Amino acid sequence: FTLITFHPSYSYEDFVEGIKPNIDDAELNNTDETNGDIKYEVKEGVFKDIVSRAEISKGNGEISFPKDARKNLETADFGKIRFGNWVSGNEVYDYCIENNCISIPIVESINLTDAKSEQDIENHFTETGNKFWHTKVALKTIKFWLKKGDFVFITDNRQNIIKSIAQIESDYYYDDKSPINLMHFRKVKWILNDVSIPVSKVYETRFSSYSASLLYSKKVNKSYFLNSTAQETKNFVLIIDEINRGNIANIFGELITLLEPAKRVGGSEELLITLPYSKQPFSVPQNLYIIGTMNTADRSVEALDTALRRRFSFTEYIPDVDLLIDNLGEHLMIGKIDIYKLLESINKRIEKLLDKDHCIGHSYFLSIQENNSLEHLKSIFADKIIPLLTEYFYGDFGKIGLILGEDFILTNKDEIEFANFNYPDKELVSQREIYSLLNIKELKEDSFIKIYNPKYSSDD
Repeated sequence: FTLITFHPSYSYEDFVEGIKPNIDDAELNNTDETNGDIKYEVKEGVFKDIVSRAEISKGNGEISFPKDARKNLETADFGKIRFGNWVSGNEVYDYCIENNCISIPIVESINLTDAKSEQDIENHFTETGNKFWHTKVALKTIKFWLKKGDFVFITDNRQNIIKSIAQIESDYYYDDKSPINLMHFRKVKWILNDVSIPVSKVYETRFSSYSASLLYSKKVNKSYFLNSTAQETKNFVLIIDEINRGNIANIFGELITLLEPAKRVGGSEELLITLPYSKQPFSVPQNLYIIGTMNTADRSVEALDTALRRRFSFTEYIPDVDLLIDNLGEHLMIGKIDIYKLLESINKRIEKLLDKDHCIGHSYFLSIQENNSLEHLKSIFADKIIPLLTEYFYGDFGKIGLILGEDFILTNKDEIEFANFNYPDKELVSQREIYSLLNIKELKEDSFIKIYNPKYSSDD
């Protein structure tokens, strides 16, 4: 599961995807050096990341290399090609499967059939003024870097799922008449098709962002393909704490409708949308569960997005005093203080004065199981309970006195002499009582017992 917390500045770019700077990685040249360039890439947010992990965890039977392909595993090099929504039904995918070939998503119309070295590609880019490094790397990959017998991983656009694996069987060839409007090809033998293998299972690091490149062979986990492995579907959970504090429309954007079960993958109204930055197709799998938590006492709940309300089932979790009972069925105690009765009494009075949404949570008192000293209880009241009640009642200590009792509140009966001014309600104001909070640290055990038993006396 993944846990995140919404806040007012949380954005779509944090949650789904955004454009972030990145340093060129060395993988594209199969070296340990980078060219030091900074480029901007679309980076996955928390939601998109967990959707990807949920997708790749869906079970799809046995995965293993055929025996005739295994003998080349130790000596072959490995490459990868990113080709969009590479799934069954995609015309490019279907064409390549039917014709036992692979291509690269590049429309550069240079025929490399007679190219003798990588320098020929460099010269072409110099002459045309093309500065797209991605295009150059992809052309070098399909023309020079991949050899006969090498393996190629076909990935989706997010490049964390391997959809197919092919083995190179021919040299490069150029076909500007292909029906899929791509020109650069290699003949292949398909080893695995329509699978869903996490890149993390077969490669030590993330794949580079390049549409095609050669991989470090030493980073490929070749043993993964030597034994059949069955994939079982796993459920994933995204927990969003303080979900009501974020701007839901800005954070979810167009994805809000995909949360509905019917609109998810395999649903009766399955929906696929295109993300604005990466232009990738995107949908939400059925094995992803989203749990949002909020405190109903927060005033921001009233502004909770109606679209979000319709797509979530709301379950109320009220304070549970039964959790303040030990394994023997006895109430949690500090000396003679019954914590169960104490919290129960406080919440009944709060509900009477305000409502049940403002009741004090049991979690404030769970630490007493580890530290059952009176000093610890005083610190809970001083640091947590009293500040919360002060906020609830806007500093009206008279109402706080109705909840905690006279041992917690001091009534100031000093006469106040007002300035000489003719004010109609002067007499009424002078009779108003002023309350203040006593020092919690100086209270005795009796004071806490009197919260739920006002008639208690230490002599009892």
